[in-house]
Amino acid sequence: MSALSAAHALGTDEPWVTGMPANLTDLLRYPPFHPNAAGMKATAVAVAEHLAKH
Repeated sequence: MSALSAAHALGTDEPWVTGMPANLTDLLRYPPFHPNAAGMKATAVAVAEHLAKH
């Protein structure tokens, strides 16, 4: 996944992880540096493709 997600790091145009929330009271609702929806989908697709080949 690291090679697949390299172009989607924090600070890129389409990150696959969340950053720090603007309001620190949102830390529990929006944990920083966790996969966002796009990152979760990309991971699921990569796992499914890998399993289909093996």
